[in-house]
Amino acid sequence: MERQGGGFYFLINNSMTKKRWGIAAVVAIAVFLFIIFSYSFIFDRLELVSEGLASPKFPYLKYSQQDLNKMFPQYVNEDVVTTQTPEETHALFLSHLKTGDIDEAVECCFVKGDWESQKDFFQGVQDKDMWDVMVGDLDNEIKEKLFLGTSVTYSYTGISDGGEYGHRIEFIKNSNGVWLIESL
Repeated sequence: MERQGGGFYFLINNSMTKKRWGIAAVVAIAVFLFIIFSYSFIFDRLELVSEGLASPKFPYLKYSQQDLNKMFPQYVNEDVVTTQTPEETHALFLSHLKTGDIDEAVECCFVKGDWESQKDFFQGVQDKDMWDVMVGDLDNEIKEKLFLGTSVTYSYTGISDGGEYGHRIEFIKNSNGVWLIESL
């Protein structure tokens, strides 16, 4: 009888061990799948974070379209029809500079918020007796280098001390379709 009892105990013990191994295998597979899916989720979300489409804080939630519009506003003036090209603005600006009219040169061709600083700059150039040099440099052909929808960069060449130097002039389109000088 001992044998039968021992065998019965062995069968019970063996089936319990198989159940434990089965449970351990299921748990191990579940943990493995959880790690794989978590890695995949985090990797995908970090890619969205690097593209600016998800929050950089865990759990890296995707931004809504409303959040994206707030963070990356669309350029309102991109679809506005051009009424004055950068070349036309440059020519108008240059004509006012040639007559020495700083106020008209600035107010016709620069963004309104920059008027005072530009007037001070041009007055400083005039005070240093560099007016003719500046006007001579600006009286060259401007060539488009970089167009970005509502802003464009042009280059021109100035001559100083016997050498040629490259300069740039940046324009921005306003809501009236006029390209204004953003910086010289």
